[in-house]
Amino acid sequence: MKTLLAALAIPAAVLVAAPAHADEAGYLDAVRNGGMPIISEPMTLSSGYEICGLMRNGASREAAAANAVGVLYVNSIGMTYVDAAQRHLCPDTLH
Repeated sequence: MKTLLAALAIPAAVLVAAPAHADEAGYLDAVRNGGMPIISEPMTLSSGYEICGLMRNGASREAAAANAVGVLYVNSIGMTYVDAAQRHLCPDTLH
């Protein structure tokens, strides 16, 4: 009986502990489809995760865009990154 309970507990623990999977490919595609050229995928992903972190810490969408892509690009360019990040990297930030 103990063996059966242990066998059942391990998969349950893995399911509970498994982190949410970010859709990095979807994020990169959304950025491209928004008209933004991607010079470096790692840098673009880093910007997306930075946006997520900022928003999780209470930053507005505009502040996150300004911080991640620069104040001059907050309008459509910055919002392209924010929209893509929220949809694909951190949907928990959507309200």
